[in-house]
Amino acid sequence: MKFINLFLIIFTIYLGFVIARYISKYNQTVARNKKQFWDKESEANKVRRADISGLDYIRLPLGTFPLDEALAKGLKAQVEELKNLAQKDILNLSAYTNTDLKLMYGPANLDVLSQCDENYTLLIKTLNKIGDELIKEDSSSAALTFLEYAVSIDTSITQTYVNLGTIYQSNGEIQKLDNLISKASDIEGLSGPAIVTKLNNIKSGEK
Repeated sequence: MKFINLFLIIFTIYLGFVIARYISKYNQTVARNKKQFWDKESEANKVRRADISGLDYIRLPLGTFPLDEALAKGLKAQVEELKNLAQKDILNLSAYTNTDLKLMYGPANLDVLSQCDENYTLLIKTLNKIGDELIKEDSSSAALTFLEYAVSIDTSITQTYVNLGTIYQSNGEIQKLDNLISKASDIEGLSGPAIVTKLNNIKSGEK
């Protein structure tokens, strides 16, 4: 019994030492990361305003969309949203943090660039909504145009890929489905692999 008690005491001390060491390393890592962040932020705030007129802005090709069919299916609000967005500057900046943007283009441009990115988010959500509603209204051919354009501008909305993949599968366009899977595999983060899995399930006929 004394041996067991001694073992428990030694084990408890050792465990406490390991935990304390882990906490110390964790705190050091947090402190180091925090310092790196603020050093980077400080550097970013000193960057002079850059010319952003030549950035790769998204220009909506309204004339290529079957807007009349969308209107006929009761999607007036979404169509008006597209027309409104067509008058605005749109950029997909989801890969960058605010600090990254300030480092690249200067803090004076941050508000403008953030608005451009918000416009992009609204655009892909609107395209997804239109495509989804058109499919529900048995207008898959019209939905195709909106969904394919969304993918062409690098949307990461899962439903857009699933709906488009389902249309390709239904039409027997396996090569297009394979290309879509390849496109989805380039999406960074957790959503990319999840989308690829869903598309592969569509291809194999699984639910």
